[in-house]
Amino acid sequence: MPINSPDGRIRVLQISARADHGGGPRHIVDMLSAFQKVAHNFDLFCASPNQEPYSDQFKTLSRSWIEIPVRQFSPWALLKLHLFIRKNKIDIIHSHGRGAGLYSRILGTFSGCRVVHTFHGIHRDPTIIGKLKLFTDQLLAYCSFKAVFVSENEKIEAIRFSVIRETTDRVAEVVHHH
Repeated sequence: MPINSPDGRIRVLQISARADHGGGPRHIVDMLSAFQKVAHNFDLFCASPNQEPYSDQFKTLSRSWIEIPVRQFSPWALLKLHLFIRKNKIDIIHSHGRGAGLYSRILGTFSGCRVVHTFHGIHRDPTIIGKLKLFTDQLLAYCSFKAVFVSENEKIEAIRFSVIRETTDRVAEVVHHH
């Protein structure tokens, strides 16, 4: 499905359920910075917790920012994100990490936005809560999204634990972040 923005601009919402440290938030800052320099037909938006050191950078580098809870799912935040997507006419949602991926894949299903999800790790905790989280990831595999992995091993783990349904390059891709 082509993106048909009337002004030719592509609106991308980056989502992270943490902004304190880690590869996901750092990756978002790198992408926002790079897109500002070379991708002038993109409008970039951000959703994250209000945490240091990254949330201030997200606010500065994106067109608009919305706060979500730290590493937890909230139906209220889901609704706020849905309204934010409609108001800003978002075309693509790019999520980073498990918590953000929960929001993005649900939102993509109901909003019609394309979804790109970067896993930043396949988590397997043997506790009941850990098994419930893995089961949730397995259910979300039925949503339509493009999976991005930070290593070939991460992609192998995703296939092994059934958190993606297809393994073609169209659906799952390894991108080495430098």
